[in-house]
Amino acid sequence: MMKKLMLLLALGCFVAVGFSSCKSAKTGTPAEVVEAFLKHMSAGDIEKAKELCTPETAEILTQWENEGFNLFEDATFEDIQCEMISDTEAECSYYHDGDRAGLDVVKIDDEWKVLMEK
Repeated sequence: MMKKLMLLLALGCFVAVGFSSCKSAKTGTPAEVVEAFLKHMSAGDIEKAKELCTPETAEILTQWENEGFNLFEDATFEDIQCEMISDTEAECSYYHDGDRAGLDVVKIDDEWKVLMEK
């Protein structure tokens, strides 16, 4: 009886942690989304990065992928800072291999997404 109870409690904790991880990944702050996007791009995981982008940005990344190009591959990023422009827009800046660079982030359906324009 006690063994079943412990197993049930452990399973409950696992499910709770899983749900909270998913929620924070989807609805994170603009800085968290940019950090995750840059981490995936640096690692060459464009598919994961696309999940954090607008559809238009995902198209750009698909083109890069088809051309074997990745502006962010093996790069280091530091000091990500975001300024809220409105409730649905933010401008984020960071150091990319020593130079200041930036990305725009927009809120779509309560999720922050990276926006890159051609």
